[in-house]
Amino acid sequence: MKFPAPPLEGVIVVVQHERAVARMLESALSHAGATVFVTTTAGKTGEVMERYQAHVIVVDSHDAELLRTSTSSLPPSIE
Repeated sequence: MKFPAPPLEGVIVVVQHERAVARMLESALSHAGATVFVTTTAGKTGEVMERYQAHVIVVDSHDAELLRTSTSSLPPSIE
């Protein structure tokens, strides 16, 4: 038996350097009810997370490495 998934609420930041993947994730998450911001740099990710108090960050291993090496631009709460 399948149960419907509850709608997503809150802010999600998608960190993705590939535009097609970013659009797909943004579309799916937005359709599910989340407010989605797509970023491609650590600096912009930090700005968005701080400004909108993001609840979730979606990042692949490539972009995670970029974030980890640029932690000085991220808010202390996510370092």
